[in-house]
Formats: sequence, C-alpha cells, structure tokens
Amino acid sequence: MQVSIEASEGLNRQLKVIIPSADYKKARRKEFVMISKNRKFPGFRPGHVPANIVEREYSAEINERTLSTVINNSVLDAIRESKISNVEFDSVPVVGNITFNGTDHDLVYTLEIEVKPEVNLEKDLASIDIEKV
Repeated sequence: MQVSIEASEGLNRQLKVIIPSADYKKARRKEFVMISKNRKFPGFRPGHVPANIVEREYSAEINERTLSTVINNSVLDAIRESKISNVEFDSVPVVGNITFNGTDHDLVYTLEIEVKPEVNLEKDLASIDIEKV
C-alpha cells in the first residue's frame, strides 16, 4: 500500500491511497470462497458449486463486498503509514474518488481526514507580561 499526503484547506488533509491489485485479488478470492461455501445452489452440495456458476450469479456482490472490505481495512493502516500524529479520531474519515479498473489494476482512492491544530509552546513565557486583576 502506498500513501501520499496532500494539504487541503484548513485542518483537512487528503491521503491518496494505492492498494496493489494482488491484495485486491487475495481479498476477492476470500469473499468468493465464503460465498461459494455459504450459499445454497439447487442441485449442488454446499461448497461443491462450480466456480463459473458462483461467478455468474454473485459477481456484482463479490466485487462490492471486496471493495468495501479492502477500503475499510486499509483506512487505519493508511493513517498510520502517513505518520500524521495529530489525527482527529472523533470525526469519521471520508472516502472519495475511488478509481478501480478491474482486478488487473491497482485500487486508488482518496481519504479526507481532519487533523487537530498544532500548538507551539516554544515561546519564552518569561518575556510575557501578565496583569493580575
């Protein structure tokens, strides 16, 4: 997984996340196996359904579930890998601009997160005049 950081307006940051096609294929295979074992197909024993039938019937669902799983699992890893230390975890990261052109290409998406403001306390406090009321 590759992560690049771009500054947005204010306290927002955009992370561009690239997930290799091999990782996507691995997750898709896992979803495929789970569906083929847990769904009932007339005329077949559970878990013994030909792959082409499962693919034909559930291809859209497998793709949707795989995409959702891969993105959800990679969000926290992307934040950790970007080494942004002041991430605001109270707000939910927003995923946008998903680019995916089939299983032979990498999955690319942008993640928008909000960071906490940086406070610099390196100023010499002895030079500040304070009035007591």
